[in-house]
Amino acid sequence: MDLANLVCKVKNPMCNKCPVALLCKSNGIKIKPKKTKKKEVKIAVSFIIRCGKYFLIERTSSQLLQNLFIFPLSKMRSVIKNQKSEIIVNELITQWMKENKLTSLYKVSGEVNHIFTHFHLKLLLVRLELKSKVNMPKFSWLTWGEIEKKPISKLMQKIKEKLK
Repeated sequence: MDLANLVCKVKNPMCNKCPVALLCKSNGIKIKPKKTKKKEVKIAVSFIIRCGKYFLIERTSSQLLQNLFIFPLSKMRSVIKNQKSEIIVNELITQWMKENKLTSLYKVSGEVNHIFTHFHLKLLLVRLELKSKVNMPKFSWLTWGEIEKKPISKLMQKIKEKLK
């Protein structure tokens, strides 16, 4: 018999029907569910860079989404209460483009929300169209067909769905 689901319910326990009522120490007291801690919210930017082919990065074993292919990501920034996310996004885009020496015009073209075990991620998608390919360590130019054959995360699958 499954007492927890049928008799000893959190909101409305049915002690009069319980076969172990004489041994029970709750005495019909309603059990308060544990408060769940709110997960931290983080913002990041994923860059969809095109120059005839898509631009991907292979994650290293020491990073989140290790050994998987994903469109380039900015650093993640925690959202502080009452802080404007637009300001954070602009800073992330500017910082990433400066670090990677890109000066191309860009367009914010969508958003993906993803829940990790210990935080929520709000990921903005930024599109860049380059006139010529750039070479950077750990980055690869791949066609859409090649991307389909690479190991990817659930987050990458969500990004791909937004691009189709």
